[in-house]
Amino acid sequence: MEIKYLRLVKSIVENGSLAKSKDKLHLTQSALSHQLKEAESLAGTTLFERVNKKLVLTNAGELVYKTAIEVLEKVDDLSQNIKEIAAGDRGVVRLCTACFTNYYWLPGLISRFNLIHPNVEIKVHPEYINECLERLKKHELDGVIMNKPEPDKNIQFFELIEDEMVALINPHDQLKAKKYLKASDFDGRNLIIFSNPINTVVVYEKVLKPAGVKPLRVYEVPMTEAMIEMVASGMGLAVIPYWIARPYIDSGKVIPLRVTAKGLHRSLGLAYLKKSSYPKYFYSLLEFLKQNLGKGVVSNSENL
Repeated sequence: MEIKYLRLVKSIVENGSLAKSKDKLHLTQSALSHQLKEAESLAGTTLFERVNKKLVLTNAGELVYKTAIEVLEKVDDLSQNIKEIAAGDRGVVRLCTACFTNYYWLPGLISRFNLIHPNVEIKVHPEYINECLERLKKHELDGVIMNKPEPDKNIQFFELIEDEMVALINPHDQLKAKKYLKASDFDGRNLIIFSNPINTVVVYEKVLKPAGVKPLRVYEVPMTEAMIEMVASGMGLAVIPYWIARPYIDSGKVIPLRVTAKGLHRSLGLAYLKKSSYPKYFYSLLEFLKQNLGKGVVSNSENL
């Protein structure tokens, strides 16, 4: 049975008559009467009986009416959802972050974004962390939160914040007498990083590699608390964003030092495909992250 017949039966029941249904369905009474005859012909039985000049549902009509309520609700929801998708107000954004430290702030901002855009689902794929750009290029992700990547003709990078990376040392380390660390200060020492590959590590790419310095050993430790414990135990140096290290610095667990006289800064943002067509809500997410990330996450490191 066609949708128009379901709407007709539902309208007659809820409005009480064909005459009162014509304005709701935007058809003449005679057209509706003709539709009802068609519906009953298709059903092979009557759907209404006239009782005291009123249309009363038959048993078959009751079944059609109950079905109409369920089906039309889904059809109307479907129509609304399609309109919202077409308008860029409903959909899914598939994200991955290239570093576990971004989970310090990402879940909270996603929750706040969903309060404003409840029809946009943000799916985070931590399982792609070591192959996020490859997944992006295969269209399996919509965006990657990461440090600014090497120039790529297929990748657009939207900067969210610029923050300072600091070296963390054991409180008893002789390096604490220095105002800042140079590349040579890392020579012969262990380097503790969040994740490989090493060429994605900011201090290695910007400071150590240009100076030809190689750490004695590289420990991959994806948990901040474990990394801090290793530094505090004298097992090596770590270089992480100041705002992440701040609680451990304040507690006296580790000591921060600038890396190079000018400091070591990174550009954190969202990488996405240049030639892809993204819906309106994707760009709304970009602006939301840019406006809110710095406010709630990044601490000032000027007092170093």
